[in-house]
Amino acid sequence: MINWGINPRGIFNFPLEYAIARGVFGRDLKIVLHNHPTGADYGAKLEAGAYDMGQIGTPVYLPVAAAGENYEIVSVGVCNYPPFYLMAEPGIANFAALRGESIAINRRKTCPESLLLWHAHEESVGEDEFNIVEVMAAAASTEYGSAFIREAGEKRFKAGVLHEPFVSFMEQTAGWKIIGDYPRMVAPSNYCLLLYARKAWVRDHREIMDGLVSDYFNAIQYARDHLDEMIRVVAPLPPVSASQLLSALRREAGLWNIEPLVDHAVFARASTESERQGRLPANYLPRILARDGPMAAPDRAAV
Repeated sequence: MINWGINPRGIFNFPLEYAIARGVFGRDLKIVLHNHPTGADYGAKLEAGAYDMGQIGTPVYLPVAAAGENYEIVSVGVCNYPPFYLMAEPGIANFAALRGESIAINRRKTCPESLLLWHAHEESVGEDEFNIVEVMAAAASTEYGSAFIREAGEKRFKAGVLHEPFVSFMEQTAGWKIIGDYPRMVAPSNYCLLLYARKAWVRDHREIMDGLVSDYFNAIQYARDHLDEMIRVVAPLPPVSASQLLSALRREAGLWNIEPLVDHAVFARASTESERQGRLPANYLPRILARDGPMAAPDRAAV
């Protein structure tokens, strides 16, 4: 059995879910996917050594890796960009207009929080100039997107950091607007969804790991070419409609990474940003699993 950690549900998990449904990820292996309500919950499980491999965002992964060095980066995953957006209710045009207002994230120590703090810094808005609402801190729901939609309707906040397909729902159903298009705005990127592996597990399962990496990227390529079919197969994300789901996929699927990649620059920028936010020690660079060919990592990347 291989324990595989994944992010809270969103379209960035769909290629993997689709491949498992089609029986082409891990094939004869027993792969157990472990989903999480938030990145904070994911980070706690990872720190406890719960997973053999998985996909995770850099703001959650890096502090865990720095604390224990039990994991190594295998590759950039499906997203070499932050798959999140700052959305606001009608009438709010930019971040500066959110001074004194409440902004939603799922929880602290997550990708949405990290990106919100990055955006505030870029706009010279102090962290004490707006109020952060942690939607999942006491939510009955285990799904951030659904909880966000409900609490936005209750007027608990005027803006928030959200991911697809819930962004498309808020646009098309609630009339909210994107005021921070992070996939295109954070350039060069200081964020990615990466693949990691537990060092002790890899020592005895190197060929299995290589096969899963190959299956993972084949899954992304196939998913990009079969968006309509994928929507019919993967589990739905209520209250998002099929048309909103397709709209979300068309917004991002063309940006997905379809081959293994070690991007030292994005890892370094991600580390620098996490250090600025007080989440990492100074000058930390993550350990990268050296592999043959284009994924080989220079010695300077492993500390």
